[in-house]
Amino acid sequence: HVEIVGLDDLQASSEHPFATWIPIVGNKADKQKVLSNRQKSLKIYAQELSMNFYSPANSAVSSLGVFNYFQTKSLDVLRNEIAGEVGRARVKLFDLDYHLGEFIALEKVHISLVTIDFEFLTPDFILHEENFLERVAAASGFTDINFVKHPDFSKRFFLKGPHPQKVKRFFNKELIQFFEANNSYNIESKSGRLLIFEKERLSGISEIKLMVSFA
Repeated sequence: HVEIVGLDDLQASSEHPFATWIPIVGNKADKQKVLSNRQKSLKIYAQELSMNFYSPANSAVSSLGVFNYFQTKSLDVLRNEIAGEVGRARVKLFDLDYHLGEFIALEKVHISLVTIDFEFLTPDFILHEENFLERVAAASGFTDINFVKHPDFSKRFFLKGPHPQKVKRFFNKELIQFFEANNSYNIESKSGRLLIFEKERLSGISEIKLMVSFA
C-alpha cells in the first residue's frame, strides 16, 4: 500500500482523476476546494470519531506558540484540522507547516500533531524517547527525571520539567506502564495543554489513527 502526502497544498481543477493540480501558494484556492485523497480520508476518519473536519484549519496557528517546542520556530500554516470533545478534553489534530532560518538557511518542515486541552492543570514537562546524546549528557551529570522503581521506563524515556516533584507525582504507576506498553511519541505538557507528535514530518492515515488512539 502506497500513500502520497503533500498534495494538500495543491488545487485540482476538477474531481477528474487526471485533473491538473496547481500550487495554492501564491494562488487563491477556490471556495469549493477539491480535496486530495488524504484529505478525504481524514474527513471520513473525523466522521468516524464524531468530530469535525476543517480544510483550511479552523484554529489560529498562533495557538501553538505556547509550547516550548515551537519557541525557535516560525509557524506558518495550519491545515487539515480534526477537532472535537472527548470527555472533559478538547482534542485537535492538525498538519502544520513551519520553518527554521531564513534565505539560504531556510528549512521548511511539515508535521502532523495532536493537541489536547484539559479543563484541569497538568504539570509542565517534556517526554520523548531518550537518544544517544542525552545518554552522554546523563553520564556527564546532566540527569533527567528518573524513577527508581521503573528503571526500564527511565532508560527508555527522557523526561524533564521545571518542577520535578510535581512531574513525579503525576507519573504514577499506571501512567508509566501505559507509556511502556505503547509506541514512543514526543509529548509536551504546558499549562494544561498537551502536544503530541511522532516524527517531524506529515503522518499517513494509519499513523494518524495510531497517534489519535494513543492520545
